[in-house]
Amino acid sequence: MAHPRGHDLRTEIGRLRLGDLEALCVPGEIYPELVIGWPNESTPPEVDFPEAPREVPLKPRMRGPYKMILGLANDEIGYLIPRAEWDEKPPFAYGRTHAQYGEINSLGAQAAPRVVQALEELLRTSSTGTNP
Repeated sequence: MAHPRGHDLRTEIGRLRLGDLEALCVPGEIYPELVIGWPNESTPPEVDFPEAPREVPLKPRMRGPYKMILGLANDEIGYLIPRAEWDEKPPFAYGRTHAQYGEINSLGAQAAPRVVQALEELLRTSSTGTNP
């Protein structure tokens, strides 16, 4: 994963299956939009990337009858904020006068899309019985 200051970082993700329970292990604090889906409202135009596509939520892609997301698993890489909600530069969304709390505690606007992409690949390969 690319660090905002240009350093490459590695982290871990995981998928756990215990009987009917399927769990994804996420290395940070993931926003609910990335897990259960987006509200029906549109993206505020003031965010930094208003045209960014909204990631497809993970939970509907999981196959187990019982689903769980384990945050802060293996690593603490900070908040995993959807790119379409990233709001570090003025003007700020929702009438705020300053950046939201999560952005200063995140690896950057690409962290969530990259972690979600890796989890999607893990779900795809583990469902076919192949290893990535």
